[in-house]
Amino acid sequence: MLARPARSVAAALTAFLGWLRALEPAQYYQPEAELHHTVLSLFTATADYAPHLEHLPAYRAAVADAIAEVPPFTIAVSGVTLAPGAVLAQGFPQDGTLAAVRERLRAALGARGLGGALDRRYRLETAHMTLVRFASPLRDAARFVDAVAAARATDFGASEVDGLELVLGDWYHTAAHERELARYRLDGARPRAT
Repeated sequence: MLARPARSVAAALTAFLGWLRALEPAQYYQPEAELHHTVLSLFTATADYAPHLEHLPAYRAAVADAIAEVPPFTIAVSGVTLAPGAVLAQGFPQDGTLAAVRERLRAALGARGLGGALDRRYRLETAHMTLVRFASPLRDAARFVDAVAAARATDFGASEVDGLELVLGDWYHTAAHERELARYRLDGARPRAT
């Protein structure tokens, strides 16, 4: 389950990535169209999705039940941080809606016997976006770290999340390997998958 950032947020992050790319062009930079907040990984990226796709109607029903009557919510994106192997944009939900959606998804999937792959790698609680993945050693690590540190408190804007996407994708959620399975509108009413 993904939430996409507002266009203005994505554009601000892309401008920042251009600055980093000029310093370290050999790294993997998330393209603007692929920026996303992971709401919850219903199952870990795998080469064989067939066992999960057999249960797609149940996944869709669980998501629809979990987000019933959930209103739109806001994620502010402020600052970046270094993580092992990546640069992350820091996302800050402005209320408890994202956390509630995650818990409701976990409960709805578990009730249908679909919760076995949830939180397999780690329990998702943040609203970060991965911006850069280190694909090779840095040419000038100190300069790159300084550039990231300079953006530690940069305000990239805020996104009102009024829809969620159920997608199948690779580890990076590259557009070429991503397939949308359903889209859900958050409007505080009973959701409609499209």
